[in-house]
Amino acid sequence: MKFASMHNVTYFLNELIAHPPEKHNRLAYVTHILEILGNPQNQIPAIHIAGTSGKGSTAYYATSLLNRAGYTTGTLVSPHIASVAERSLINGQTLPEQEYLHYFQAFANLCVVHSLHLSYFEFLTIFSFWLFKKIDVNYIIIEVGIGGRLDTTNVIFRSPTVRVITDIGLDHTELLGNTLTEITQEKAGIIHQNDLVVMNRQTPDVEVAVQQQTDAQHAQLLIASPIIDDFLKILPDFQQRNWTLAYRAVEKRLALDKKPPLSKEVLEKSVHIAIPGRLEKRNVDGVNIIFDVAHNPQKIRALIDSLRKLYPDKKPIFVVAFGQNKHSSLAESLAIIDNLAQLAYATTFSANYGKNHRNVPPETIQHLMKSAVEIEHNTDKALAKAIKKARQLDTYVVVAGSFYLVSEFAAS
Repeated sequence: MKFASMHNVTYFLNELIAHPPEKHNRLAYVTHILEILGNPQNQIPAIHIAGTSGKGSTAYYATSLLNRAGYTTGTLVSPHIASVAERSLINGQTLPEQEYLHYFQAFANLCVVHSLHLSYFEFLTIFSFWLFKKIDVNYIIIEVGIGGRLDTTNVIFRSPTVRVITDIGLDHTELLGNTLTEITQEKAGIIHQNDLVVMNRQTPDVEVAVQQQTDAQHAQLLIASPIIDDFLKILPDFQQRNWTLAYRAVEKRLALDKKPPLSKEVLEKSVHIAIPGRLEKRNVDGVNIIFDVAHNPQKIRALIDSLRKLYPDKKPIFVVAFGQNKHSSLAESLAIIDNLAQLAYATTFSANYGKNHRNVPPETIQHLMKSAVEIEHNTDKALAKAIKKARQLDTYVVVAGSFYLVSEFAAS
């Protein structure tokens, strides 16, 4: 297939099977493919990030710290918001479209030559590792997709690798387990022999599970100490926590590589980045709109706490949609939103995301919420109605609940 545009790339990827069977064998298959390609994932020092909340933000801050210090980086994050090219960042930015298409075409041709049959996430993960080696970056920052132990990214065996465990909560319970201990054990599965593990202080059951995996792998665990400094005050509390974790991980990565420590100037500059879909603010006709990909109780609680500090005297209008894979935590998430919302528009996200990303029916959201809820299946109309209502009530709008909902407005 000829990739003349990003539309061609999107079509090609959407035709790949999303969830191949026999996960254990799939990870072995991915490892085998990477061996054919020369194990690019093991050729570059890495920071590998697992957890429930904060993975993406921690990856962006680690990238910013390394870039400000003069290092080139390759960063794998997921899902994307505006373009699939966001999943394979060079120095924190997407490649220019023609350059991205050039590399994508070359990798797709390799897949044909070697008769490779990959899922959507497998293709993009292996492509990113291959791309980062082709461009010859100094460091790679890799965000886990789901879980850790069986995740497609869990193929980095360069020793020692810095592994990061972000805040862990009850999410993806249908895949990872019903308790924090079970979920942590899956996520700590990224820890390998002699690695260095960094995490913030968490609940005892999470810390014990991480320590057990660390001990079993003869790795070293560091609990990141808080950093209190004026330059961090521009960040909301949850992002201060993510930045601190990123800083400790980068600090340890550079020390392992016998590189000089980061300067205060680098630290101060590193916080000045815009992370897509994290408290992302826009203004439409005088109405502030906050776009946030928060989609589980832990993330939504952090969002609500931040909104209370940003707008202490206002109750916003929400536009919400959730994926069906969040059904088990939906009631708890909506109860948290209920504490702040004065009105919500329950909507959907596009069928373009395919059968693997169905949304919860808006009627279910209306049934579960105590706040006033209006149903508007069309996302553009839902946002337009929310903006109109917010202008009447002199408040702001929050769009949250799913990456895919925020993606609907990425190009608006």
